[in-house]
Amino acid sequence: MSTSFNLRLTNQRINDHLQNATIYNANGDYVQAGEKVYGAIVGIINKRSNKEIKPTRIKKQKFINIIGELRNRDPTKIPFLTQHFQDPTELWSGIFALHEYFYGTALNYTDTHLEIIITYFIQLLQML
Repeated sequence: MSTSFNLRLTNQRINDHLQNATIYNANGDYVQAGEKVYGAIVGIINKRSNKEIKPTRIKKQKFINIIGELRNRDPTKIPFLTQHFQDPTELWSGIFALHEYFYGTALNYTDTHLEIIITYFIQLLQML
């Protein structure tokens, strides 16, 4: 198997993660939904980088850049982007917290909070 970056496979994974996040969220499985959101975001980061990005600090910076591009491309999205988080760094922290929640290393969140935040991130993914 080739170790080169596979754009077709990456696109499929992003779509699968987004679809599964939506299903898990609707069924109240916030642990799985949150991890699928994180997987889709990482897929978008990798796609835009045209390679797999492994270090979290680089993923974070690339995500911040992607959000900055969205803000510049469509300023009408800014109210949505700042609805729950003040800036792209906080957005990343929210997404990464879902990943940590999956592994049991994050704070305990209420189901209501998780449903709201995961729904928000699914909508964000659809914009990207």
